[in-house]
Amino acid sequence: MNITYALPDTSLWGGIEVFLAQASRLQKRGHKVRVITAGSKPDWFKIDFELISVPKLTPRVIPQDSELIIGTSYLTAVVAHDTGFNIPIHYCRGYEYLGASDLQTKNHIDFVYSLHTVKVVNNSFLKKILEEKYHHPTYMIHNAIDLSLFHPGNRATFPKKRVLIAGPTEVDLKDIKTALKAAKILKKKLGDTVEIIRVSQFPISQEEQSLEVVDEYYNPSSREEMAKIYSSCDVLMASSKGKEEGFDLSPIEAMACGTPVVLTDISAYRSYDEVTDYALFVPPQDPETMAQAVIHLLEDKDLYIRLQKRGLEVAKKYDWDIVENEVETVFSEIKANHWEEFKLRNERMFPGKSDPLTEAMHFQRYRFASQFVKDKVVLDAGCGAGYGSWIMATEGGAREVIGIDYAKEIIEYDLEKYQKDNLTFETMNVLDLGFEDNKFDVVVNFEVFEHIDDPDALLKELSRVLKPDGILLLSTPNKAVYSPDKEPDYPFHVREYSYQEFRSILAKYFHNFKFIGQYLSSGKLELRTDNSVLIEKALAFIAIAQNPLKRKELNLSEGKSLTYYPYSSPEIQALIPSSAKKILDIGCGAGELGKALKERQDCEVTGVEIVPEVADKARENLDKVIVGDIEEIIDDLPENYYDVVIFADVLEHLKNPWKILSQIKTRINAQGIVIISIPNVRHWSVIKDLLEGRWDYQEARILGKTHLRFFTKQTILEMLDKAGFKVTNLQEIVVGEGVPLNLRDVLKDLGMEVSTLEEEGRIYQYLLVAQPKEVTPKTLSLTSIIILTRNNLEYTKMCLESIRRYTPELHEIIVVDNGSTDGTIEYLEAQEDVKLIKNGLNLGFALGNNLGLREARGEYIVILNNDTVVTEGWLTRLISSAQSNPQVGIVGPRSNYVVGPQMVSNVPYGGDMNAMQEFSRQWSLENSGRYEEALRVIGFCMLVKREVIEKIGGFDPYYEAGNFEDDDFCIRAQRAGFKIRIAHDVFIHHFGSKTFQSEKIDYRQVMLTNWERFKSKWGLPRELPIERGYPIYQLIQGGFDQDKHFVPLSIEPLSLEELRSQTYLSEFNTLTLRWFLSNFKPQDDVTLVIYHPEEKAEEEVAKAIQELGYDIDKTPDILLYSHPLPENKIPSLVAIVDKVLVDSGSSPFLIWAKYLNKEVIEIETALHEP
Repeated sequence: MNITYALPDTSLWGGIEVFLAQASRLQKRGHKVRVITAGSKPDWFKIDFELISVPKLTPRVIPQDSELIIGTSYLTAVVAHDTGFNIPIHYCRGYEYLGASDLQTKNHIDFVYSLHTVKVVNNSFLKKILEEKYHHPTYMIHNAIDLSLFHPGNRATFPKKRVLIAGPTEVDLKDIKTALKAAKILKKKLGDTVEIIRVSQFPISQEEQSLEVVDEYYNPSSREEMAKIYSSCDVLMASSKGKEEGFDLSPIEAMACGTPVVLTDISAYRSYDEVTDYALFVPPQDPETMAQAVIHLLEDKDLYIRLQKRGLEVAKKYDWDIVENEVETVFSEIKANHWEEFKLRNERMFPGKSDPLTEAMHFQRYRFASQFVKDKVVLDAGCGAGYGSWIMATEGGAREVIGIDYAKEIIEYDLEKYQKDNLTFETMNVLDLGFEDNKFDVVVNFEVFEHIDDPDALLKELSRVLKPDGILLLSTPNKAVYSPDKEPDYPFHVREYSYQEFRSILAKYFHNFKFIGQYLSSGKLELRTDNSVLIEKALAFIAIAQNPLKRKELNLSEGKSLTYYPYSSPEIQALIPSSAKKILDIGCGAGELGKALKERQDCEVTGVEIVPEVADKARENLDKVIVGDIEEIIDDLPENYYDVVIFADVLEHLKNPWKILSQIKTRINAQGIVIISIPNVRHWSVIKDLLEGRWDYQEARILGKTHLRFFTKQTILEMLDKAGFKVTNLQEIVVGEGVPLNLRDVLKDLGMEVSTLEEEGRIYQYLLVAQPKEVTPKTLSLTSIIILTRNNLEYTKMCLESIRRYTPELHEIIVVDNGSTDGTIEYLEAQEDVKLIKNGLNLGFALGNNLGLREARGEYIVILNNDTVVTEGWLTRLISSAQSNPQVGIVGPRSNYVVGPQMVSNVPYGGDMNAMQEFSRQWSLENSGRYEEALRVIGFCMLVKREVIEKIGGFDPYYEAGNFEDDDFCIRAQRAGFKIRIAHDVFIHHFGSKTFQSEKIDYRQVMLTNWERFKSKWGLPRELPIERGYPIYQLIQGGFDQDKHFVPLSIEPLSLEELRSQTYLSEFNTLTLRWFLSNFKPQDDVTLVIYHPEEKAEEEVAKAIQELGYDIDKTPDILLYSHPLPENKIPSLVAIVDKVLVDSGSSPFLIWAKYLNKEVIEIETALHEP
């Protein structure tokens, strides 16, 4: 076999020794073995195999002829997996997840373990954990020791009893601190008769020295030295504290040397042998008991001899001569069992064979693409394992899908696995497509870009086969996330791209494009649009490109060609509100930006262009073009007129940009903005030239020949401030590597302020949105704040107190109580500023809030959880964000306890609410005016315009407890034409899930139940797992159907005639009929309304009555309602009756009966009552 180990380092650790010994012994058995390590050649181990030291362990350094690639920890298991070829093995020496102290590390470890790799473990309890949690094939290889080194023949005697503690204090799971506390107790009780011996890979720490417990401290440089230390000691104390301990070799080595052991009672130490009588076991983190166990062992001679003998027996099981066979056998089995499974990988994703995140990302891309392909002819260029082509041909409803891949064996696999009339596969190179020009409506090219060394050739070829009005969908991983260094880590990636690099290449070939980022947020994969700099943190980018460029070369007097002008500036487009009606583009060029805007939205675009020939071209695209210098013609522009004024690479050309900005402020209306792009003269390329004595003007770029002014970030901000503007959005376009660190350090030593030099030296250009300082939101309208309560009185008090303190705006507080029993109702009844609605029972999130919505009088409505604390300026900023665009209907804040883009991770204030308020003030200041268009916001706090409620109604009570109601609400709002926004300058503290916790509600079960209901309502596949999320782009399409999507707040009863004084309602079933007919006589003043929307309803009901033994002409009054009702009309039927009969908890009438305070009779119970 050809075996490669990926080893993080070569320090003298027990685990490292195991792998080096494995490599040595396998090499001697005739296998080709290599160890690739970021460490150096160890001087403590004889290397008789190929050991390669590299600066950094990446997939690219793994030899491609490796059959088995062994990652020796969660850090290097990623390397093994990401090579993309042959069999990756994750050799687990301990489950690190259990010892991780922070959520981010835990999530990363969990992600690594979920990767599709073969697992190898070193003990049975770890094997059980991994098989139960990850369901991957898991093999076991015991650790081993060299019994020729570790044996009792070298035991030495000393005047005092010597107790050994082995391991570094720096590794938390070893819990050396507990052992040292036990040692201190030993010294106190045994006095000078005992000595404490310490062994560690690291020098003694000052903290440990200060304890004055250790008599001898060693940093052994060889295994031989370690064996001598074991043999010189009477007892070993091992104090590891958790399940994350994998297989600690120290106790085995000590036992092999005849040294009895006292161990903490954890699974790793119990797994050395099936019969666990080889040690004294004590509870973890209990120094007193550990010390007593050592004393007992030293004083009881018979016990000492017995443990010594038993330890030698156990140690023999771990002899290398035995385990060596096990290593070879297991690796041979892995190769035999998994070769076919992995051989076609080459970084391709195979469903069910890749890690969950990778699989979810691939499926998410293709499901996203499916919304563009219905009835279209589609090329899947780089189809790989074919699943994406299949999704577009089936779920997407494409007319025809052709999948191509360069690998013949992959195409053969696809042709066999995926067979459908509208789907075919061909072997083909993406750089040489065998299709005629303009053939495809949609071209999909996912995760291919990074494999191509000539991206221009790829885009030209894809553009060639794409129809002029076609859509190109591309994706590529984000270089900043996966390999921020120059060279990609992945061996199959020729080049990876940052957001700006990817964008720049696309801009050369397409007029219009938009970006979507794929993000992992709190374990959930999400898609977000590109109108935030946050996209630079995406895992991958998806580009939607249209209208291939056809540029003409037309030389102009200034030496520039027309290619300098026809650019639609998608990065500027993304900043322009879709509500903007009147737009002024100063320096409009050929008018391509304005043309794109007019195609996107209903607006009037005026251009100002100094070059007459270019202005002629612009007139074809814009409503009006003014030829001239803006500094000369500004007085001709109307005042208080424009919604948006654009300075795209213009201010640097002006003699007095400060004056122009001051003057332009009077040309925009009260809510108007300016949008600016401007080069950064602090970019490293300029600094480098200056240091070399050069300042060379260029045709364009930062030192363009026509530039009169030059700006840094600081001087840009000062210029806007002086002109009376405040910046509400600042984005950075990064190009290049930035200022070398050593240069920055030199400048710092000279006393220069260079703290921002490294960051700003990478920034090529700034994009800014600014508005006049004096603009303030209109907040005189009433805001209704609706709070839902169910116990948790202390949190409700904190919430209300924060509202009173930090909400000076005109507002009303409506509290809807869902049956609290902890004094909440009594407290709320005493609050004069609270309007209280008492339900008496738990109606859930949707119906509870709907009751509040029904009573709300405000123009704005805030849905607010009672376990939140609001902050200074929160409401003004939410309203300001909502007012800035008439289409915005819902706004949400940022928070510490939430998912998705609203999440602020690792907040610094802990549970200190005063510190939280200070953090919020600083956060709001730094993010002033910033917002992000979103596809949903979470219902813990959302501001909703009244017009949204009037259009779509309230929350859908179809869902249980509190999950998916907010998703559903946001989908309906967007279908109705409203936009959703996250206000980055609002931070609200959220304690989170307090009702779920206090009511002991199974959060996971509620979420799964509501997931099934969500899929049913929105027509998603039943088999779609919750981990994959839902295709939100697909769901927000299709418009708003009043009958399907409107959820009424007030229930208007249906109009039914001839109802008697007492009325009952039931779905059709024989149980309810039997109960009704047996309890009432024909002459009783009672009516049973049966809802049975079927064609033959009357016949079925008559037949059921007869089968129950009743004469259909001699029954109490029964009214059959057989007209199908849309879901939102069900409550209107419930509203007309007095009582509701149900035979199961799934009746659609049940929740509405509770909401409308109708009596509910459970039939099965009623039938058994006397």
